[in-house]
Amino acid sequence: MGIYRNASLIYSIRPPIDIQDAIAIIAREAGADLIIRPFGTEKAELGKYFKEYTIVNYKRARFYLGKGSPRGVIS
Repeated sequence: MGIYRNASLIYSIRPPIDIQDAIAIIAREAGADLIIRPFGTEKAELGKYFKEYTIVNYKRARFYLGKGSPRGVIS
């Protein structure tokens, strides 16, 4: 977790759906916002990890944005 210390944003472009939860947990524990650009029609379920969770559509791309996570303890 030390590599994520003081990060304000963590992002991932087309991560496999089975690791999206792990990415969200890392972002939450680091206290960082998260952007995931999923592959195709995959649906990221970030609402359980962030206070504020939105879907941003830009042209033909869809981004999932998790914001407002409380700072966690990084060891």
